[in-house]
Amino acid sequence: TTYYVGDEKDQISLAGGKVNIVYNVDTYNETIDMTNSRVSISCADDWSENAAENVPITVTVGGKTSTFNVTVKADEITGISVDTEPDRTVFFEYEEVDLKGAKILVSWDSGKNEILDIYAEGIVLSGFDHDPKGFTTEGNAAVTVTYNGFGTDIALMIKKRIIKGISMKSNPATTEYYEGQELSSLGGSINVEYNYGPDSVVNLAEAIVEDIRNFKPGEHDVKVTYQNNEGNQPLTWYKILVKENIKGNLKKDEEIVLTKAGGLRRGTNTFLIWEGDILPIVGETYLFSAVILDGELYCPMPNMVVRIENPENVMDNPSVKRYEEACANPAEGVPNGNLYKSKYDAGEG
Repeated sequence: TTYYVGDEKDQISLAGGKVNIVYNVDTYNETIDMTNSRVSISCADDWSENAAENVPITVTVGGKTSTFNVTVKADEITGISVDTEPDRTVFFEYEEVDLKGAKILVSWDSGKNEILDIYAEGIVLSGFDHDPKGFTTEGNAAVTVTYNGFGTDIALMIKKRIIKGISMKSNPATTEYYEGQELSSLGGSINVEYNYGPDSVVNLAEAIVEDIRNFKPGEHDVKVTYQNNEGNQPLTWYKILVKENIKGNLKKDEEIVLTKAGGLRRGTNTFLIWEGDILPIVGETYLFSAVILDGELYCPMPNMVVRIENPENVMDNPSVKRYEEACANPAEGVPNGNLYKSKYDAGEG
């Protein structure tokens, strides 16, 4: 007996209702279901136009009428949830978050559901700590979605941003040395440019500076190397030559660059290698499970590299065959396609 503003007449349910029919013969009465074909109903054309109680519905049987009352109430939202995840859920620090593809499920008191695009009017996104809307800290993050006072979260993963290049901000205070003398970084600094967000200025002491003690007398350029080593998690850049593509279409006719987690800790003589992981050796053949981040090839986790024992028959290697099968038959929910392009793809650049 409860309906909602805007309901149609044909939505009025007679199930469970009974009509008591009294005949002019005192000894005979009849009770029939309201769903009986002998029963018809009528109501005002505007019966559900506004919220109200005791809205009359007229029942007619054999030309005789009676009424029962219903309540018409305004439909209300009872909650929202994520119906479809966005196309991307992994972003870099400082990168503007694009939630394209996400859909929000709006649940109503009447039982109906409504699907809204994440950028539909009335939806408010919050939780960012950077403008344009993004996050400045690596790790798990969440965008809060609010609609008509109800909220839900979209979970994201924020990756450390990548260095695009470095340049000298200031030279060391001392630039003249005697043969065999060690360089002093005092007073020196470098400007670090990233793929997203502001540049940073780093003390030269935090970089790897070429050893000048073996330099002969004369003018020399000194090589400076800097890795985004916050948290003491080094990265190593490799030049590789692709022999075969299991998935994707990387160039085979030229060296390309791949970044792998692990390697030499900046400013030390120690290497960081995760348990069970390996660092590739020059001249050897490997199977790389790389992801594409901002067009670059990246192995951000341990155990994403497998050494190939017999490079002459690389496609017959058991590990290669397992990867081929996995790519051809992805798990449920894993897209079977190349969602992102690398700048090293054939035909690119």
